[in-house]
Amino acid sequence: MDEIWLVVEIYPKDYTNQRISLILDFVKPTIESLDGKKLTETFHFLFEPGHLLFRARTHDIDDREKVKSIVNENIAKIKDAITRVELKDDYSGEQEQFGTEGWLYVQKLLEYASRISLLSRENLAGQKSLTACRLDREYNDGKLVHCFLNAQGFSIQEEASFHNRANIERLLMLYSFSQRHQ
Repeated sequence: MDEIWLVVEIYPKDYTNQRISLILDFVKPTIESLDGKKLTETFHFLFEPGHLLFRARTHDIDDREKVKSIVNENIAKIKDAITRVELKDDYSGEQEQFGTEGWLYVQKLLEYASRISLLSRENLAGQKSLTACRLDREYNDGKLVHCFLNAQGFSIQEEASFHNRANIERLLMLYSFSQRHQ
């Protein structure tokens, strides 16, 4: 199955301090527009080293061009905060990495993770009412990760081991990254 995606890489001037504003000032209005016009099958955003990675899967090439136009409109609004933007249309999904069925679920997971992040950030910025999102012991990053692991049948001990391994992996990645950029 051929997938049609638009990939946007946004490089902010101050990556450390501008990640949240990228969510609120670029992702939020872009998603509101795309949802309103029903131009995408799915989307997600991730923070890669030094840039925001935003991907939108469209129904067809015409919709991708419409999405590109909306993206460019919202990029224009943040142009003073970024150093460069790259728009790419050569991404075709990750069926090979995840398998056909697995990739469908991963897309949903990435979209919902993105929507949860956006909702949380809107709430923290006072843009959503407390009834829309309660950021407390029941609705937080740790609880959501716990629910994901619990659904896979992890015991408390297995979950703790998972977090320990993940912590070591992230520390090694951080060390490796810092060594390459000295």
